[in-house]
Amino acid sequence: MANPTTPSPAAVDKPPGSWRWIPLSLRIFASMLVLLTVVSVFWIGVPAYRQHVALGGIERAGGSFAYTSRGPGWLRRLVGEARMAAFDEIDWVFLNTEPTDRDIDHLRWLPDIRSLSLRGPEITDASLQIVTALPHLESLLLEGTSVTGSGFIHLRKCPELAHLTVVESPIADVGIAELGDLPKLELLWLYHTKMTDAGLARVGQLAHLRSLKVDDDRITDNGVAHLRQLPELTELFLASTQVTDSGVESLMSLSNLTRLDLAGTPVSDNGLAIISTMPHLESLVLTGARITDSGIAHLKKMKNLKNLSLTFTEITDKGEADLQRALPAMRIERVSLADTTPISADEFERATLSRMGIDK
Repeated sequence: MANPTTPSPAAVDKPPGSWRWIPLSLRIFASMLVLLTVVSVFWIGVPAYRQHVALGGIERAGGSFAYTSRGPGWLRRLVGEARMAAFDEIDWVFLNTEPTDRDIDHLRWLPDIRSLSLRGPEITDASLQIVTALPHLESLLLEGTSVTGSGFIHLRKCPELAHLTVVESPIADVGIAELGDLPKLELLWLYHTKMTDAGLARVGQLAHLRSLKVDDDRITDNGVAHLRQLPELTELFLASTQVTDSGVESLMSLSNLTRLDLAGTPVSDNGLAIISTMPHLESLVLTGARITDSGIAHLKKMKNLKNLSLTFTEITDKGEADLQRALPAMRIERVSLADTTPISADEFERATLSRMGIDK
């Protein structure tokens, strides 16, 4: 009978369990390494894959994007820019070929976007729900869309939004009210919307605005009067509105104004007398205004004025020369009516858009 203390031949031949014989500290390290690998796949790999898919969708939709490079330079040179794009920080996305809701949906996987441009009639108020997935959004451009403004309620989820530009979209007065909850909004440019004086009254409640453009013939002196409540305003563009000398008078309290655009308005020489009291004005656009040599004589005392546009006015060569002698450092832009040929409505519109910094 075998001695019970003597291992059987089978037991002697069986190798000890490999895991049991590994030191405990090494087993813990190996377990942590596996765990970190799994976490890294989900924390880095999954978002990178989603970003890769999203960027591919944007490019297929005819869009474009800008990014901040991430990762070491040697790795980018080794694997190539295309493969590293999935790890870059996407700063700006431009969807300008009438994107569909499916195209827009790709944006939810790009949460670091700071600037977004959407163009086309397929963009609606419902489409703006996508911005709730973009908490870092700072700038939004809507051009030629069907947005009426009710979708602006979604912008509340963008506390960093500072610049909003709307071009040729049917924004109504009620939509402007939704902008009151944007604490950092400092630039609002509205071109060819459906906003009226009532909407401008709501704009007057956006106390932190520094730059405002309203290019629409629905705007009158009644609406402009509400802008006196914007003490931080430094740039005001009221081209193609119905603002008169009376409206200009209501702007006298805006002591920080440095740029004023009254192109295509019925402002006259009396309005220039008021404008001449604005101490910090550096740029003044009076293209197409109803002014004469007598009116611009008031501007001679504006020592801070650096740029003046007098194109398509009745200012004569003598009037311009007199003003230039008084303010030799100022740059005057002027093409007299007698030296011009008629232009089409499309050409005028393109020139106006160019002045606003918008290409078309």
